[in-house]
Amino acid sequence: MPFPHTPTLPAGRFKDNVPHIPVSGLITPPDSPIEEFIPRCEKRVDSSVHITSTSSGIIVGGSNVYPVGQIRGMATALECARDNGEFPNTTASTMDTQAVIEDYERLMLLRQSRGNLSLPAPESYKQLRVEIARRILDRDASHDDTKTDAEAARRVSSYLRSVQQEQRYFDAANTMLQRRGVSNPTQLDVDNVSEDLCSIVEQTIEQTISDATGPLRLNVGNFHNENADFRDQNNALGRQIDMHYRVLEQQTRTNSALLSMFEPQSKNITLATENIQATTAQLTTATKNIRASERQLAIATKNSQAMEDQLAVAAGLTNFLSQVVMNLPGAINQVVYTAVQHQTQDSFKDILEAQQKVILDLETRSRKVQALAREVEASRVQMAGRGQDFGPRSQRLGRKSKGKMRNMVNRVFGSQR
Repeated sequence: MPFPHTPTLPAGRFKDNVPHIPVSGLITPPDSPIEEFIPRCEKRVDSSVHITSTSSGIIVGGSNVYPVGQIRGMATALECARDNGEFPNTTASTMDTQAVIEDYERLMLLRQSRGNLSLPAPESYKQLRVEIARRILDRDASHDDTKTDAEAARRVSSYLRSVQQEQRYFDAANTMLQRRGVSNPTQLDVDNVSEDLCSIVEQTIEQTISDATGPLRLNVGNFHNENADFRDQNNALGRQIDMHYRVLEQQTRTNSALLSMFEPQSKNITLATENIQATTAQLTTATKNIRASERQLAIATKNSQAMEDQLAVAAGLTNFLSQVVMNLPGAINQVVYTAVQHQTQDSFKDILEAQQKVILDLETRSRKVQALAREVEASRVQMAGRGQDFGPRSQRLGRKSKGKMRNMVNRVFGSQR
């Protein structure tokens, strides 16, 4: 049978004990033992300031409009002024834009009143500073009073909630005693009613938990079934892994055997590679020697060709000198005849002396040419003994040499004429 007032325990009954901390100087012990189980709000309450903020960063404070950047600059200037003792301190929050604007205006007035810093402060500056400090203290005190009133209101509200809960609990217990016909309850009756209320609360909690955990139990069953399936799959995977492991072991043993077979072959390949490298080095050396021999043969061939050219020139010169010697009397007669015809009787003696000198010179040259011819003939015989044939080429070179010698003799005797 439902009761008109369902008893409920305080929400903080099942939480950890929170020590009582006085806020804003309000040092008053709690009037009810339930108060120590009520959670407290420790958030600092700032004074309410009328601020209108738009997306363009504009703040309206009082009758003026200020950008957000200007407000931040004011706060920075005030912080610097308080650090160096130029402006009195305050307990107002930096988020209180109205207080920031007022203090900044007072700071500007104070600096205007101070004037030149190198001179002593005037009396008006001191009075204004005292007045500003008094107003700031009054403002801070009013803010503290507002916070104290808010804390007192919060405590009274919590007390009223606690009293209401105790009233509901008392009404429920009184109703149960009346239904049991107890007019003068004793401590035992009160304890029994308390136990009944606690059992009702426990049953309600258990029923609520049971209703809430019904789907969870169903999910737990499903999880158990899925866990069993996972275990079966895990066992199957374990068997497959074991089989793969055995296969891998067999492959490892096979690979080890193959490696043991490959090691001698690898050594043989290494030895063969070393032999090939040595043979390659020998071939390289032989190739270098062959190239050096080829260069020496080329030099010897060039020397032989030069000797052939020299022998051909000598043979041609010998033939030409022989012809010159054979034609020498005719040439002398022609020279004498020409000289007799063109020279006077007085120069005949000189001509004869020149003729004798020419004859002697020609005889000397003829002897030299004959000696050179004999040397050339000996060289030719020696070369013929070595098996070298210089026939056609020597003849061509001889003809060229004869032509050159003939031209030279013509130039010599022509100049003497």
